[in-house]
Amino acid sequence: MSTISSDFRAENLQKFSELSTPFTPARSEVLSHRSQIKKLSQSLSSLNCSWQIVKTTQDAVHNHFQGAINENTVSHFLAELDNLIRVFPVNYSDCDRLRNLINILLEHQIEYLWYRDFPVYADALAVEADEALWDLRSTKGNYHINFGFTILREDFFNKLINPCKRKIRAIINHPAQGTVGMKTAKCKPEILALLNEINEEINQRIVQPHRLQINSILRTVDHQKHLASLGYWAPPTSSHTTGYAVDIEQEWYWQKDQTLFKQIQTVLNKYYQAGIINLIDERKVWHICLNPLFREFYQQLSQNWLRDCDATLKRSPR
Repeated sequence: MSTISSDFRAENLQKFSELSTPFTPARSEVLSHRSQIKKLSQSLSSLNCSWQIVKTTQDAVHNHFQGAINENTVSHFLAELDNLIRVFPVNYSDCDRLRNLINILLEHQIEYLWYRDFPVYADALAVEADEALWDLRSTKGNYHINFGFTILREDFFNKLINPCKRKIRAIINHPAQGTVGMKTAKCKPEILALLNEINEEINQRIVQPHRLQINSILRTVDHQKHLASLGYWAPPTSSHTTGYAVDIEQEWYWQKDQTLFKQIQTVLNKYYQAGIINLIDERKVWHICLNPLFREFYQQLSQNWLRDCDATLKRSPR
């Protein structure tokens, strides 16, 4: 692993503790928001009527969520809540599902505040036009990719064999057996560096090295709309559309390897508590999002790894 000054990381952690702007709430405000989410979640757990759950949530957001959840974010949350129950009635009819999605939506508001003014990737053309993105498919030899992922290939031939691939993953008990794969196989260098670092820290805690299964990184607005048309709750304002969010497989680890599950959870919580990422338990996946204050740190880390790989390739016999 490339080394980078621990002072730089400490400096960013200090920024997160002290800095408060409309786009980067201070750590104390983020912690307050999370505390309020926990209290609301406890209140909702005793309600068994969807109408009461929604009304209690609306009142709480209007009256109690302060700090990181400002007036603009409240309006955004309420619009997303309306979309959650109006466009997808099944979310309203199942109280347990409704409570879980409300909690996820509240957790997402931090990311909305972080990245609401960042450019999004509207479609595949926007992804192709961004030369700063790293392609996970074609350039593995040029930089480290420590984690695992599956690509969704949609040409005519692969559409025929994709179901077979999924069956094979199930037969061999692969962590990717529950995902169709990434439609967009490009990501920002800082996200690749973050995931590499997380994977390395997990491997330091286990006996047998493991490549953490990553299900999704960058998703375009068009893709979000397509997922919504299939019945998934996939808001176009998701931080996936900026390229700074990641979905990590969770269900397979929970069902197949409890020891590994706990180590992954421990490492992710460590990054979450440090303020480096937002972390949301979406049951099937862990959703993480990089705090924008740490973009520069992981950009530098990615460049260090890239230089190390270049040096290794130059030293290798031809």
